[in-house]
Amino acid sequence: MANSIENPDRLLTCVEAAKYLNISKSSMDRLRLDGYIPYVKIGKRKIRYKESDLKNLIEKFTFRKGKPRPPELLFL
Repeated sequence: MANSIENPDRLLTCVEAAKYLNISKSSMDRLRLDGYIPYVKIGKRKIRYKESDLKNLIEKFTFRKGKPRPPELLFL
């Protein structure tokens, strides 16, 4: 099985993605339902998240001194 370095688009379950982001499963569901993170739907019920999308989410919400806060974060 390829590790995440070799395959940045591996699919993670909701629980795995929540652990990756260090948040609760319900927070992960909220991010998905509010449109903050794309997801893959497999069949009728299975939801998966691309690891690369999680990395992009982290980058989007990483703040550096001197950069303005994105307006969408004011309403979280």
